[in-house]
Amino acid sequence: MQRDLQPIFEDSGRERGSTITIESVVEKVVEYWPLLLFFVGFSLIGAYLYLRYSTPVYFIQSKIYVRDNSKGGMGDGQMLQELGVHTGGSTVDNEIEIFKSRNLMKRVVDELDLNIRYLIKGRVKSTELYKRGPFIVTPLYNEHAIKTSYGYRVLLTGNKFSVCDGSLVHNGKYGDTIKLSVGAVILSKNLLAKPELDKDGEYFFAISPIEALAKEYANSLIIEPVNKLVSILRISINDAVPERGEDIVNTLIDVYIKANVDDRNRVVNGTIEFVDDRLSEVKRELAGVEKDIELFKSENHFTSIEDQSKMLVGNTNDNAKQLLQSEVKLKIVESLASYLKNEKNYNRVVPSSFFVEDITLNNLINTYNQIQGQKEALLLTNTEHSPYVQNIDQRLANSRNDILANLSSMRNTLKVSVNELEKNSSSYNARISQVPAKERIFLEYSRQQNIIEQLYLFLLKKREETAISKSATVASARVIDPAEAEDVPVAPNSQKIFLIAFALGLAIPSGYLFLRDLFNVKIRSKKDVAKLTSMSVIGEIGRNHSDAAVAIKRDSRTQLSEQFRALRTNLQFLLTNGEEKTILITSSMSGEGKSFIAMNLASSLALLNKKVVLLELDLRKPKISVHFGIDNRIGLSNYAIGKADLHDIVKPSGIFDGLYIIPSGAIPPNPAELIMLPRVQELIEDLKKEFDYIVLDTAPIGLVTDAQLLNRYADVSLYVVREGYTHRQQVQTSHELYGSGKMNRMSIVLNDVKITRGNGYGYGAYGNGYFDNGLETEPKQTRLKKIINKL
Repeated sequence: MQRDLQPIFEDSGRERGSTITIESVVEKVVEYWPLLLFFVGFSLIGAYLYLRYSTPVYFIQSKIYVRDNSKGGMGDGQMLQELGVHTGGSTVDNEIEIFKSRNLMKRVVDELDLNIRYLIKGRVKSTELYKRGPFIVTPLYNEHAIKTSYGYRVLLTGNKFSVCDGSLVHNGKYGDTIKLSVGAVILSKNLLAKPELDKDGEYFFAISPIEALAKEYANSLIIEPVNKLVSILRISINDAVPERGEDIVNTLIDVYIKANVDDRNRVVNGTIEFVDDRLSEVKRELAGVEKDIELFKSENHFTSIEDQSKMLVGNTNDNAKQLLQSEVKLKIVESLASYLKNEKNYNRVVPSSFFVEDITLNNLINTYNQIQGQKEALLLTNTEHSPYVQNIDQRLANSRNDILANLSSMRNTLKVSVNELEKNSSSYNARISQVPAKERIFLEYSRQQNIIEQLYLFLLKKREETAISKSATVASARVIDPAEAEDVPVAPNSQKIFLIAFALGLAIPSGYLFLRDLFNVKIRSKKDVAKLTSMSVIGEIGRNHSDAAVAIKRDSRTQLSEQFRALRTNLQFLLTNGEEKTILITSSMSGEGKSFIAMNLASSLALLNKKVVLLELDLRKPKISVHFGIDNRIGLSNYAIGKADLHDIVKPSGIFDGLYIIPSGAIPPNPAELIMLPRVQELIEDLKKEFDYIVLDTAPIGLVTDAQLLNRYADVSLYVVREGYTHRQQVQTSHELYGSGKMNRMSIVLNDVKITRGNGYGYGAYGNGYFDNGLETEPKQTRLKKIINKL
């Protein structure tokens, strides 16, 4: 038989893996449902409170169309360029960066007064009042100089107010100027306040630095193309106040469009400024010549000239017209060259459209102005010392040198033309000198007037053309959808919050249970025993809630009584032979309930009208005699050394007629040697003749060898394992004893079992001391107390 047990020991003695199955999960849920319910309920309540008092955040978005020259197409810009109006270029990526610039956002914050926030205090949280509060704060200080935040409490009473500034209190009425720590401000009544908010009470207002606030809003902006195929941008922001979010986005677009138009008009404004300066000078010269002619005619009573002189004047005028054009171009070239060489104009655009016929120069000027525009765009997000800006400056210098070189070449060409025309003029002048002196003087005046008039008309024409191009300038962006907030807040997401709370409510206790099982070193259930050993569990004993050590009574129908009856019945299948009547009970260590099992098992056997004797063989820590109230001065130790007879040590239990106790006697110095004495064997043999059952309560086998020494007398060995107390390693040690055959017919009794619903013995549902179907009931607990105990 021993050989038959060996394969079983080798196969099932190893600890099996803790595979998670649906069945095990369901069992855990059934066992710990109050704990799971508590945490889930607590998490859901926490989620509700969070949603109840958190500030909702709304999603605001707008769509705008940005003209992107890289995508081609026959747009307005191309048509304007064909008409001679240069609109400049743009790309979506550039415009996105401009939108995100802090410079634009500072203008938005400044325009909407976002740096001043108004709040009203509630029972739990404060609510922001955007354009709806009962009063308005108007700063009289430099708002851009503020570098830190300030907060103030305001108490309103009718038209009067009290502003708390730290320990100082400023009293006044609407319209008064008060000097706060931030600077002087005026508190005035808000005529647009909502009626339900326009009432007396406690309010707050906070003043923040514009620079920091602009950076915060710029970082919170989300600007992205709708898709890669179009140049439509989606501008969005999340804000707790939807009206404010809409104003921020709409104002940002307005500021961007205005800045875009101003940028596109820089060249036009520069050209107009240049032309206006030249017109003023030419106008003065023309007025001077006309006055000289008027004075000449008045003094000389001059009315007309001869036909020959008219013809001569006509020829002279044709030559003079060509000379005029060359001289005008030469002056403009020299003016532009002087303009470019002046360091004050290095950061300004160069006037264009003067030399339509000179494509090379026009292209150079347009390139220079475009680079100048790129520099201004970079300065929105970079400093003057940035490598990008310095690179642009180098490009501007190179482009400026190219323009100057082209102007120098054009100047030389024009001078040659002017010299040639002047030679022709000299020829005509020689012929004119032959006419009378007065006519010659008048002819000279007329020629000067004609030259200056042509220059003046040329400048007027160019100014008109430039003004027309300015009126035709349009922004490179167009609003498709103005900013609008979603009706439902995007945060907090109630469904997501409740789902997370529910998941946390399950995860926290589940994680605790999983980690507890993962790092568990003690036996917690019958399944743990099954994983560690192939020994059968012959009985499961619940916790004894009474003070009496012997929980078995003759007519008792309690849960504990039924469990010991089940253990007694299972023993009948092991003690099949009438000669087999010795039951040895041991455990791994003290405190596992070995003596409790021995006393109650012996009592249960006695209830069958059998004669049972219980031997207190734990000679080091005897407990049985104490619980039965038996004198322990004379006992087994005295009998073993021959100082007492059998009738001296066998004593009635005093509880059941058929139950007798043999106490341990005086505690010997050598219990193991005492057990090996021949008189102990004689005692067991004598007891077998007189009693139906012999129960041996031995010392823990995990600490001493007493139980192994007594095993030769035992027909059945019961190894007591206590839930939540016995270590897993100790069960593995007992399995080694079982496999090695050192203990006879070894089985396990699981003590202090926590019985859960559905884990009964055929009596229906029971647990925590509750029985039904006619069985005796122990004192019931309230449902709340049950749940608390379960937790």
